[in-house]
Amino acid sequence: MFKTAIFLAIVGCHYFYWCHGCLEEERTHLLQIKDSINYPHGSSLDDDWVEKDCCNWDGIECNSSRVISISLFSKREERLGAWYPNASLFVPFKELEQLFLGGNQIGGWVMPQAFSKMQSLRELRLGRNNLSAGINSLQGLCELKNLQVLHLDDNNLDGKALPLCLNNLSMLEELSLSENNLRSYSSALTALSGMQSLKVLDLSSNNLSAGIDSLRGLCELKNLQDLHLEKNNLDGRAFPPCLSNLSMLKNLRLSGNDLGSYSSALTGICELPALRLLDLSGNRLNDHSIPKCLGNLSLLEKLYLTDNELRGSFSSLTGLCRLSALGTLYLDNNNLTSLPICMGNFSSLERLILQGNNLSSLFGNSVPGLKRLLVLNLGSNLLTDDSISPWIYNLTSLTILELSNNTLRGSNTMRGFCNLRNLEELDIEGNSFECSIDPCFGNMHRLSTINLPHNKFRGTIPPSIFSNLTMLATISISKTNLMV
Repeated sequence: MFKTAIFLAIVGCHYFYWCHGCLEEERTHLLQIKDSINYPHGSSLDDDWVEKDCCNWDGIECNSSRVISISLFSKREERLGAWYPNASLFVPFKELEQLFLGGNQIGGWVMPQAFSKMQSLRELRLGRNNLSAGINSLQGLCELKNLQVLHLDDNNLDGKALPLCLNNLSMLEELSLSENNLRSYSSALTALSGMQSLKVLDLSSNNLSAGIDSLRGLCELKNLQDLHLEKNNLDGRAFPPCLSNLSMLKNLRLSGNDLGSYSSALTGICELPALRLLDLSGNRLNDHSIPKCLGNLSLLEKLYLTDNELRGSFSSLTGLCRLSALGTLYLDNNNLTSLPICMGNFSSLERLILQGNNLSSLFGNSVPGLKRLLVLNLGSNLLTDDSISPWIYNLTSLTILELSNNTLRGSNTMRGFCNLRNLEELDIEGNSFECSIDPCFGNMHRLSTINLPHNKFRGTIPPSIFSNLTMLATISISKTNLMV
C-alpha cells in the first residue's frame, strides 16, 4: 500500500509538473500568451521562457504549483503595431490574482466576456496602452466583481469609453485613470459613483476643466483617502460643495491647475478634517487666494505651495501658523520677501523649502523654535550674514542646509556653521565669501558633501577636514581661490 502511494505520487508529480513547480497545463497556456504577444513575427520572451518550470520565468509568480501573477510590461515590440489579445487566454489560470499588461499597445479585446470567468483576479494594470481604439473595450472589465486595483492610465480614453457598468466594481479600492481625456464627456465620472470601497483615485492630466461642478460625480466616494487631480486646468468653479462629504480624505493633490483665479476656490478644502497632505503647487495663488480657514486642518502634515505668486502679505498666510502637525512645507519659487514670525514656531516641522524667492530676512529678530528641522533650503534668495545670524546656528538637528546663490560673505558666518554638528550636506555655492575655511569644520563629523564653488575663499583647506571627516564623499571648490 505504501509503495503504491509513492508510485501514484511520482506519477502525479510528473504529470502535473509539481516536481518542477508549475502545472504543465498552465505552462502551455503561458506559451500561447507569448505567441499572441509576438504575433505575427515577434521574438519577445524567446530567451526567457525556456526552462521547464514556468514559475521561474520572467514575470511569472506562483503559489505552490499555480500561477498567481503574470507581469508582462512592455513586452510587445513596437514594430508589430496594435495587439488585440483574446481575454480567454487568461481564463485557464484558476488562481490568477495579478495581471499586468501595461505598455503593450493593446487596442481592445477579443472575447471580452471571458473576463467573467476570472473571479480570482484582484489587480489588473493596463496602463500605457491604446484602449480607446476599441469601442466598448472596457465593457468586459465590469464582470471582475472581486477586483481591488485597476490601472487604465495613459490610454487615450475619453468619457464615453467608461461604461456605466464599472459601477459594478464594488470591491475596487484603487483606480488610476490619469493621462487620458475624460473632459469630453461631463458625465464620465458618474461611472465611478458606485465604487463605495474606493480609497485611491488618480484623475490627473485629464482636462477636467470643461464644466462647472465637473467633479460632482466624486461626492459619493465616502471612503476615498487619496485623490489626484493634478494638471487638469481646474478653477474654483469645478469644486462642488458636496466634496466636503469626503471626510476620510487624507491626501489631496491639486498641482498644475488654476485655482488662483477665484479667491474662494480653496474654501471647501477647509472642510476636509482628515487631510494630511495638500499639494497646491503651480496654481497662480496669490496672498489673497489662501483662506485663513486652512489653519483649521489640524492633522495636516505636508503642504506644497511651490511655483505660485505669493509675495509676502501675510494677513492670510498667518493662518497657516496654526498647522501644529505640519512636518513639510514647500514655499519655493514664489516672490516672498519675508516670513511671518509665527512660522518660526512650527515645532513639528522637519523640511522647509524656500528656494527661489526674494527673501532678505526671516522671522524678524526672533529665534525660531524649529527644533526638529532636518532640511532647510534657502537657496537663490537675497540673504546676508545678518539675515541668518544667529538663529540658524541654533537649528542643531539640521542634516541638510542649502544657502547657495545669496550674498553671504563673513568669517563669523562660516564659523557659525560649525555649531550644526548633525549636518551632512552644506551648499553655499554662489555667495560672496572672501574668508578662509575655519578649522572647526573638521569637527562636523557627519558631513558627506560640501559645495563651495563660485566664492572668493582664500587660503588652504584645513587638513582636519580630510583627516577627521570620515564620512566626506564630495567637496567641490571650483571657481574659488582655495588650495588643497
